[in-house]
Amino acid sequence: MDQARNLIPLFPTDRIGIQKDIRGLLEKNGPTPRFRVRFAARSQFSALLSHTRRDTNLNLELRDDRGRLVAASRRLANRPDHIQIAQLAPGTYFVQPVLARGKWSRFRLRVQTTPIPDVGNLPSTARTLEVSSTPFSLDEFIGAEDRDDYYRFTVGSNGSPTGQVRLGLAGLNGDLLNGNVTVTIRNSNLNVVQRRTTAGRIGFNLDETLPAGTYFVQVQPAQPDRDQTHYRLSLAATSIADAAGNTPNAGREVSLSSTPTLLQDFVGVGDLQDYYRFTVPKSQFNLRLTGLNGNLLNGEITVRLRNDVNTIIDQVNTNGGAGVAIENRNLAPGSYVVQVSTSAKSVPYSLSLVAEPRA
Repeated sequence: MDQARNLIPLFPTDRIGIQKDIRGLLEKNGPTPRFRVRFAARSQFSALLSHTRRDTNLNLELRDDRGRLVAASRRLANRPDHIQIAQLAPGTYFVQPVLARGKWSRFRLRVQTTPIPDVGNLPSTARTLEVSSTPFSLDEFIGAEDRDDYYRFTVGSNGSPTGQVRLGLAGLNGDLLNGNVTVTIRNSNLNVVQRRTTAGRIGFNLDETLPAGTYFVQVQPAQPDRDQTHYRLSLAATSIADAAGNTPNAGREVSLSSTPTLLQDFVGVGDLQDYYRFTVPKSQFNLRLTGLNGNLLNGEITVRLRNDVNTIIDQVNTNGGAGVAIENRNLAPGSYVVQVSTSAKSVPYSLSLVAEPRA
């Protein structure tokens, strides 16, 4: 005969937790009492088995709805057995005392569950994360009972129109994931910016350059009816400052001479144009643009030299690589603008400018 009894009603909306004190009898040749509990929310779980006979030994087991052992306490003699789990996934479980030694014993079983507040299941209820350059991590669960976790975060600030975001997904405590997971980064209009699904149980890292603004991270089981897992999400965002203006009139003023003036900055999403203004006497002008510290460029870039009425007097471009140069360009006295632009996501660069006066 099925001895299972409900510790809580089998309502999927029941998220208030329980406290139950059960007394029973366990006999060697009798059925093993099994007490059923169903969680509609990720919960803390505690079960204490006590008040057994001195000449007996009872163990305590927690099994899932397929009969697989989730946790057990097997203390010697008749000392109390205790199972405590900080985060138990939603689902149906069975708590059962097991007679390990002796013919019979009475017992007392105390069971307590406490639901753990879930993160938002919609963008409107998303958990807000305060992210910085130091990675922030949190542990959560997704599965058939909880198919969407949403997190809201902001990148960029005044003077920093772009942010470099690093997102990591892994199992808890460095373990593997139990199921496949899909992670989506969405912008404030909920349009997809980036999406990645795990292949197997190994997590991943994402690096994404984003314009300043508000974004959402959506975490889902790849197959909601089959995949469920605890996961660890880490998130860090580094603001990328803009030291150069974004229009000719707002261009950064620089002073040039026969000694190279070295400038380092970034163009990409959120900051597609950089402008530099300078005024020189009659001069021979040289420009060299490379990746940071002379390294290779990692994307397409265009450099234009404009005069004081915004007419292009020289232009060079590259799809990446060693860089570009404007060499030995004779300039009449006056004001000029260097424009650096890209259509790529992220291109940091080093810019060297030289204006050697000529008689």
